[in-house]
Amino acid sequence: VVATGFANRLFPLIRYDIGDWITLSRATECPCGRTGRLVDRIEGRREDYIATPDGRLVGRLDHLFKDTVNVIEAQILQSEIEQVVFRIVKRPEYGPNDEEEITRMARLRLGSSIKIEFEHVDRIERTAGGKFRFIVSELNQEELLRELVES
Repeated sequence: VVATGFANRLFPLIRYDIGDWITLSRATECPCGRTGRLVDRIEGRREDYIATPDGRLVGRLDHLFKDTVNVIEAQILQSEIEQVVFRIVKRPEYGPNDEEEITRMARLRLGSSIKIEFEHVDRIERTAGGKFRFIVSELNQEELLRELVES
């Protein structure tokens, strides 16, 4: 969705890419009588998934870090199906207990067969829009989804 909002007259957002995907309606007139482009369905953000060695695709893992006060921000990288790397921007108080808790929570969602590594970084790279991708998969997401549907 790329939209323009004039609700804030001091700072209108012109052609702002909010990062969500939608399905447009074929209809061009709202039941209220207004005409224009109509939305059938809001799909939300399209994000990468973590592929597990046992054939599952897992998304929405941001809750792994919600209660970890010693993590400033985090990102999950997957370059191969057998492992993930948690990129962590840590506070000075961050320690082994934090990694143990993150690993424990990750095992509940990802299982025991995937290798989990930690990489401590100074910052998480941002997109052109100033946001960062929480899951970055270097695997072919379309192929993974197709395989999951066909199995």
